[in-house]
Amino acid sequence: AGLVIEISGKLFVSASSLGYITKENYKSIAEKIYSLYGVKIDSNYLVTKAPVCRTDVCEDVVIKDNPLLYISELRQILKRITYKYNIHMYKDCPYKKGFTVIPNKHIPEVNGLVIEKKTLSSKTRLSVYIKGAEIKKAKHREYRKHISDELYKQTQQTIRFELELKKFKDIRKHFGINSKSAPVIQDLFECQNSIIADVMSKMIN
Repeated sequence: AGLVIEISGKLFVSASSLGYITKENYKSIAEKIYSLYGVKIDSNYLVTKAPVCRTDVCEDVVIKDNPLLYISELRQILKRITYKYNIHMYKDCPYKKGFTVIPNKHIPEVNGLVIEKKTLSSKTRLSVYIKGAEIKKAKHREYRKHISDELYKQTQQTIRFELELKKFKDIRKHFGINSKSAPVIQDLFECQNSIIADVMSKMIN
């Protein structure tokens, strides 16, 4: 039996940042875990040997106007031009502030979009939602204490694009990893492409 660790970008949250794992900080994940929780992890093993079983790729876009209009328009565009994906309301936001694109599952109407391929074997989904609507939930109360009032206000205008990859083959495909072995954290940060842009382009072309 092995140990599964879920690592969130929220490790690196600060007054001026929502918290992301990036090329600049991924090698300090183990150090950050130790400083926050007192748990020692071999940093070299974590980033070069431990398999990545699933990962989320996020991109935030700050909108000057009402972000709800952009989400609503994007949903309508996707519904008109694609037949390969199902689009559902995103369940982790208030009403109509995001969506997810996913395969053949019913998700009650809420505040974003979820986009998934219309195949039961697909484990990849793209969610698009207003970040500020998501972090208003009670479970994020402690997290909100770490960001400034100015940044919290900005999240109300921030649309997050979040791609969930849950299979080794999907992670390798989207990150351009040629090896057939299980991907590791270091592999993810050797990718030079904008993965979200690539996924959106393939959806609409």
